[in-house]
Amino acid sequence: MMLLPALQRIVAGLDPELPVQGARTMRDNVFLVHSYERFSTLLLAVFAALALGLAIVGIYGVFSYAVAARTREFGIRLATGARREDILRLVLREAAILSGAGLAVGLLGAMAATRLLGSLIGGVARSDPWTYPATAAVLLGTALAASYLPARRAARLDPLQALRQE
Repeated sequence: MMLLPALQRIVAGLDPELPVQGARTMRDNVFLVHSYERFSTLLLAVFAALALGLAIVGIYGVFSYAVAARTREFGIRLATGARREDILRLVLREAAILSGAGLAVGLLGAMAATRLLGSLIGGVARSDPWTYPATAAVLLGTALAASYLPARRAARLDPLQALRQE
């Protein structure tokens, strides 16, 4: 931009009728050209984060309800000698199985939608070997983290109080 006044003087010297307006650097031009792709990527990332947050809340709600519905069963297991670690492991194992099944269905859907989203996501190839495993690891970790609190609550049940509930 330091050369702009000198260029304007040179152009005015050659043709005074020729206006020099809206002069930008090449960096600014490249920035403007790629603004749509950046906005699309940002919007996609925001919606992905929102979807992940909703998934966490949903998984927590489902497992919280499932644990509450099985309070009597966990009370009986604890009363008959099951350790608290066994209850925790049982709930987390069920969460892992259900999350794995959902993840398998989701990965199949993601592979089908790759052609559509491939044009929107810059820098990620359609056959990128890290995208699917990284996404699967994040989602599975998120599901297990969201189900940990209900599992811990099930493991801390008082057997007598659990058996008195209806």
